[in-house]
Amino acid sequence: MFKIPVVVIRSNDHCFLDILRSCGSEEIPVIPVVFTWEGAGAWLSEKSKYYTDSVKISNPAENENLAKDQLLELGEMLNLKFGTKILIIPSSDTSLIFLQKYFQEFKTYFYQMGHGDFTQDCLKELSKAGFADLMEERGVNIPETLDVEDEKDVDIVIKKTKYPCVYKPVVKDIGNSFQRAHNQKKAIECKNKEELEKRLYDEIRNGYKLVVQEKIIFGQMEDEISIYAYSDAEGKITMMSGLHKVMEYPQPYGTGIVCKQYIKRELVSAAANVMKALEWHGFACIEFMKNAETGEWVVIEVNLRPWLSIYFQGFLQFNYIAQLYFEIYAKEEVATKPVVSVNNEFLMMDIVKFMEKEMDEDGDVKSSLKRIVNFISSHMGKCVFSYYLPGDEAPGIKEKELLIKEYGERQLFDQLYKLMELNNQGLTNSLKKLNLKKELKSYT
Repeated sequence: MFKIPVVVIRSNDHCFLDILRSCGSEEIPVIPVVFTWEGAGAWLSEKSKYYTDSVKISNPAENENLAKDQLLELGEMLNLKFGTKILIIPSSDTSLIFLQKYFQEFKTYFYQMGHGDFTQDCLKELSKAGFADLMEERGVNIPETLDVEDEKDVDIVIKKTKYPCVYKPVVKDIGNSFQRAHNQKKAIECKNKEELEKRLYDEIRNGYKLVVQEKIIFGQMEDEISIYAYSDAEGKITMMSGLHKVMEYPQPYGTGIVCKQYIKRELVSAAANVMKALEWHGFACIEFMKNAETGEWVVIEVNLRPWLSIYFQGFLQFNYIAQLYFEIYAKEEVATKPVVSVNNEFLMMDIVKFMEKEMDEDGDVKSSLKRIVNFISSHMGKCVFSYYLPGDEAPGIKEKELLIKEYGERQLFDQLYKLMELNNQGLTNSLKKLNLKKELKSYT
């Protein structure tokens, strides 16, 4: 068992739990750093067997300086105890922004993935304008992206942009104020010049700096693919996998309720080119869309932190968290043969979101549960649930209790989770029989 811990900041419950499980499956110890806020809801991740000895800090969105000082104090203590810097991992964009904002102070005690020897920040890459510049320099196909920093930029942008378009903040802030002010939307769509002009002036007067991008229209769900890649210190890709939505809510452009591991041959070299353009060391999630108008694949954005399917990928033999840890602390453990995932029938499922979607269909709990049961029954032994998983079932049991509290029908939910348990038993057996990896060179 490894002794040096990983510090993980909890700001997204599902992603945080995924990181705990990714580390736990390789016996990598974790120190959870947690904070909360009014209306945060239940933290199901706290039920995980991998959640131990948490350290509480102030919410960075409420007291940024105190949270920073508390984290620095923890870093100093851990450095004295283990004689080395500690890998620190955020579980959302807001915690990533917090860590990067104070990168120069944190780097004394913590490793953050990014560039070369992990001594440079990635603030330019986190800026959507800076990211667009890097991609254009490398010849990567991205949506037309225009900066709007103040009112003088508006007239130029509304004339140059293509419609429909979307706008979003250049960089998220620690408090995620843009989403909170826009009904949790990450981006706002505008259909014409008049709508965009009015909205841009209002946003600028509210203090936002923005980018405006053409909206890429795609056809089927297989035309929106997330590619996950790991680059070593020399920029070589050592691991790559992918995902696309099978079912989403709301439609279109909603959350993936059911997703599957999926990759297309032509995106392997495209993803490698993005990683080279970023000069990235570590893992990243690259979001591609196939433009229905041109037939070309376009890079929509890149997530430079763990994503909501990171344990699903790890469960299917692509553990990006462990790869990063081993490269830093146990170089002999890193896989030497570059690998890429193959497409398969395993599905990642979010039962809570699935229930929300089905209830939106007719509002009837019994019929909604029946449809979910039918779906799982038709994919038995292939479903990887967000919370209810083999060997770490307690978060899922708590999830069931919350669903019963919201919808009632205890007996029906008990039956659903018994079915999920049968699925988990079959899932464990299915994975033992399969080799899901393929050499990277044979796939390009």
